[in-house]
Amino acid sequence: MSSFAALVVAPLASINYRTGNFNQKTYYSFLAGCGVGFAIGIPLNTIFTKSKNYRIKEYTPDPCDNNYYSIQTK
Repeated sequence: MSSFAALVVAPLASINYRTGNFNQKTYYSFLAGCGVGFAIGIPLNTIFTKSKNYRIKEYTPDPCDNNYYSIQTK
């Protein structure tokens, strides 16, 4: 969302539509806010995103492995 705001919203919010001028100070203020949001959002995303990876490999259980489940191919 921060990158979208930096690329789309900041330039649109910085244009004075009456005169057609571009306000550079407003643009930099929006970019600073987007940068802060991006800098906070990336670490929070990596912390709170739970990804589970399952690796499936061919496995032949020993007879003493009664406590584990396995899928055997026919």
